[in-house]
Amino acid sequence: MERRTLIAILFAIIIVYVSTFAVLMYLTPQYSPTENPQQEIKPAYNITVIIDYGNGTIETFTGINLDPPNTTVFHALLLVAVVEYHYEGPYVFVDAINGVRNNENNNNKWWQYWVNGELPMIAANKYYLNSNDVVEWRYWPSQFSNITSLNSK
Repeated sequence: MERRTLIAILFAIIIVYVSTFAVLMYLTPQYSPTENPQQEIKPAYNITVIIDYGNGTIETFTGINLDPPNTTVFHALLLVAVVEYHYEGPYVFVDAINGVRNNENNNNKWWQYWVNGELPMIAANKYYLNSNDVVEWRYWPSQFSNITSLNSK
């Protein structure tokens, strides 16, 4: 009888451990590395932010340093510009930069950003920067339907 009790207890412990592991895995959100790094968020130094207003006016800000946890594209923009924005769930949507609004007067131009020449497919508050990254905010017709790289232009 003692052996059956021991086996039953051991079996119950195994079930509890496996169940706990399964529940924790289910409840832990899965993110892409740019959206929420599983490793420690590192400082991002010497960031460059370029704002292209689409009318020939371009502003460049260099030497921006970001400390964790505020190391996203959005945080870099907030340091150099007046930004109007709203949230769609957990994702930020930039409505205007320095008074220039999306689709102003139905011009079909929108604020979009690139990092190191690439158009990410993720909200600016979910893209974590690395040191020496170059962020370009451009007031352009939507690029999501036809390009993902500035280099192809």
